[in-house]
Amino acid sequence: HGLGLRTAGAATGKAAMTELMRGLVDGEPFGMVVLEEHMPDADARGWLRQLRSGCDWGGPIVLLHEGEPRFIPEGVTATLDRNGADTPAWAELLGRHYPLA
Repeated sequence: HGLGLRTAGAATGKAAMTELMRGLVDGEPFGMVVLEEHMPDADARGWLRQLRSGCDWGGPIVLLHEGEPRFIPEGVTATLDRNGADTPAWAELLGRHYPLA
């Protein structure tokens, strides 16, 4: 909330999709998705395929991974290593999409 962004956490891919859709229906779409590479019920590739077939949300998607991502699915804007190796890239992405006044 420090940047004034609406946030929500989800334990599964299905719950994440539900939250994303709820934001669209409520007229308060999320400005960014940070997507776990491996979720309990889905992988990022399948989740993104479902997103593209089911809605017109078009914000940036950041793939959260550990170590080198095995595969970067189409539609991913940036990647973020859990261990902090991508911190400059993450800061640049946030600054581009959510500039601080």
